[in-house]
Amino acid sequence: LNKLIPFNFIFANCLFLILSIKDTYGYDKDGNPTGEIVGKTLTCVDLVNFEQIKVKIPKTNIEITNEELLEARENGKRIFIEFDNPFVKPYWNSNSKSVEDSFIADDFHIVESEL
Repeated sequence: LNKLIPFNFIFANCLFLILSIKDTYGYDKDGNPTGEIVGKTLTCVDLVNFEQIKVKIPKTNIEITNEELLEARENGKRIFIEFDNPFVKPYWNSNSKSVEDSFIADDFHIVESEL
């Protein structure tokens, strides 16, 4: 564990369809929520296997809001994105007693919008 795996080792295509954007909240060293917004979590779909993933980015000021995204989707528009410096970060989940994946990136950018 504690290894970062580049997205291109996992995903055949690093273009994703974005579904939603939510605030990511921080935790203190004891694992207690602080209530502080420390970034965003983007729910997106891989365009090859249609796997849904959640990617955390450490930015709060981003290119599109969830409201703008929902409005675009209601109007039949699909928004595709690529991540900047994306990695898969395996970790031990003590609740499920298994290794699970966390997806992280520095940022994202919109590649194209389709009607």
